[in-house]
Amino acid sequence: MEIQKIACVVLNYNDAEETIKYVSWVKELDFYSIIIVVDNNSSDGSYELLKQLSCEKVYVVQSDKNGGYGYGNNFGIRIAKEKYQCDMAFISNPDVSYSEESIANMVKYLNENPTCAAVTGLQYNGFTKKPIKDIAWKLPTYKNCLLINLYLGRKFNKDMYYQLSEKYEIVDCIPGAFLGVKIDEFLLCGGYDERLFLYCEEATLAYRLKEQGLYTCLLTNESYFHYVSTSISKNIPNAVKRHKLLLNSYYFYIENYLKVNFSKRILAKLVFKVSILEEYLKTFIRSVKN
Repeated sequence: MEIQKIACVVLNYNDAEETIKYVSWVKELDFYSIIIVVDNNSSDGSYELLKQLSCEKVYVVQSDKNGGYGYGNNFGIRIAKEKYQCDMAFISNPDVSYSEESIANMVKYLNENPTCAAVTGLQYNGFTKKPIKDIAWKLPTYKNCLLINLYLGRKFNKDMYYQLSEKYEIVDCIPGAFLGVKIDEFLLCGGYDERLFLYCEEATLAYRLKEQGLYTCLLTNESYFHYVSTSISKNIPNAVKRHKLLLNSYYFYIENYLKVNFSKRILAKLVFKVSILEEYLKTFIRSVKN
C-alpha cells in the first residue's frame, strides 16, 4: 500500500513569533510529510521572518492578498494537493498542541470511514487544561443565528450544541483551530467559502460537505490544547468592529445558505442592530470598570 502523504497547513497573519514557535515544534513530528506555512499577506513583515523556516519539510508561501481565514487555508490545501500530492491535511492554528497518537487515530478514522471528510478531537484550554464546552454544533438554523447574537437569546439556544457521550460523534460543525481533512473531498465541495473574511467558516464547510453526502466526526477519545491567542483582537482591536464583522458573516450565511425570504432578512437586520447596541453597551461597561 502506498504511504499516505499528510500535510500540516498553518495560516499566519501578523503573528510571526507564534507561528515560528509552532512550526519549530511541529516539524519534528514524523507524521507530517510537509508543513505549509501560508502568510496571509501580512502587513508587518512577517513573511520575511517566516522564510527563515524554509527547509525540506517546511514550505513558506505568501498569498496574493489577505482574503481571510477561508481564503488562506484553501490556498494552503491546494498547494498540499498540487505541489506535494498530499492525501490529507491538518488545518492548524499556530496556538495549539497535540500528540502524534491523536493525529494517528484521526487519520485511522478517516481511512476507515469513506464518507467522513473531516475529523477533530475534544478541545481543551491550553492554560487551564479544562475542556471547552459546546465544542461541536449543528448547522445553525435561522432561529439559531438570531438567538446566538443576543445576550438573553443565548440562554434559549442550547439545542444548537451536541451533547457528547460516545467515543465518536457525527456532527455538523467543528472549530477551525485544528482539524484533519481528506484533501480530495475538501476540494470537491469547494473548501471554505472565500466570500467570508472571518467567522462562520465552519458552518459553510459543514454545509458544503453535507451537500456532497460527506460528514464530520468528533473523536471524544482524542484531544488537543488551544492556547487561545489574541491575534484577532490584536489585528482588529475595536470590539464593536469585530462584532459587526461577526454579524455580517451570520447575515451572509442566512442569505446565501439558508436562503430565507425578504421579511426574515429584514428581521435579521433589526435583531443584529440590537446586537450591535448590546456590544456598544458591553464595551462602555468594560471601559468604566477599567
